Amino acid sequence: MKKKILSTVLALGMLASAVPAAFAEETPAPVLAEDTAVVEPEFKASYLNVSVKVLEKGELLHTQLLDTEGEEGLYDIAIGDNTLIFDTKGNALTADDIEKDTVIKAFYNANKPMLMIYPPRVTPEVIIVETEAEEGTVPGSVLVDTFVKSDYEGQLVSSDNFLRFEPTEDLNVVDAEGNKFEGDLEGRDLVVFYTIATMSIPALTNPEKVVVLDEQEEQEEPAEAVPVTKVSVNGSEAVELDLSAEAEGMLPVRQIAELMGLEVRWDNIVNAVAVGTVQMGVNFNVGVNSYNKARMTPFVLSAAPMQVVEGDYAVTYVPQEFFTEVLGAQITTEGDTLVITTAW
Repeated sequence: MKKKILSTVLALGMLASAVPAAFAEETPAPVLAEDTAVVEPEFKASYLNVSVKVLEKGELLHTQLLDTEGEEGLYDIAIGDNTLIFDTKGNALTADDIEKDTVIKAFYNANKPMLMIYPPRVTPEVIIVETEAEEGTVPGSVLVDTFVKSDYEGQLVSSDNFLRFEPTEDLNVVDAEGNKFEGDLEGRDLVVFYTIATMSIPALTNPEKVVVLDEQEEQEEPAEAVPVTKVSVNGSEAVELDLSAEAEGMLPVRQIAELMGLEVRWDNIVNAVAVGTVQMGVNFNVGVNSYNKARMTPFVLSAAPMQVVEGDYAVTYVPQEFFTEVLGAQITTEGDTLVITTAW
């Protein structure tokens, strides 16, 4: 019944677009004061996606963006233990259903760091195997995003402001294992399968199926700082860390980054500390808990970077997860030594 109502809404929308120009001319355009600034709200998707064709299947899916040729648009897709695979109707599939020449859409978390390698490698949370619609049916569409309370009463909207829906009692909602889900959907990461949607922004739809990705487990207490005094990078001889009691639990960014083979400098263009190459795009401002990397959503870590003045120079410190979450390194401890392994 809801699909019929939605179809009627779409039909009325098309009729409304056919109103004669004479009526439109009678409606005066709104006049804005010259000093009035119209600020558009900024919307950011929690998940990014790539539509690719599988060129070769091995430990990784070697793929290529649609409409590209040669060495352009290459992507390596890693199917993780928690990667969910569906067709466009929401039927659960497995990695065995993906073969050479299969067209897939891979959705991956926009806030997770990516290895600085070529071809780019992603481990998606969700893979959609593109399937052709049966004759006489509407092709299925899929969106993966965080859905929050919208300005429309009783509706949820994706964080990129692309799609909205009303979570009614008869909506088919399951968890990642396929079990019926009866919890609150607000603020959760959802896989929404749908067909018909309005032409509005955000578009309104009645989902065919909704899969809840996360269980919103209670946030764990942050682990206590490891009492280390030395650091070793990629098997090198351990050296004493330039630690400071004023920056307890923090690590010196220049000392460790340079041991990792990365340059640390002051970027006059953005007035920030920059780490690595320009292409990496890693920079931050002292005292601001926002760590930028390329075009990704800024990382918010356990603490803002800080400086400690020691004599004639200042040392900048960052939390340990800067090196793991932002730079993509692995960190373990062996006694009093912090052991760092990089992917390059």
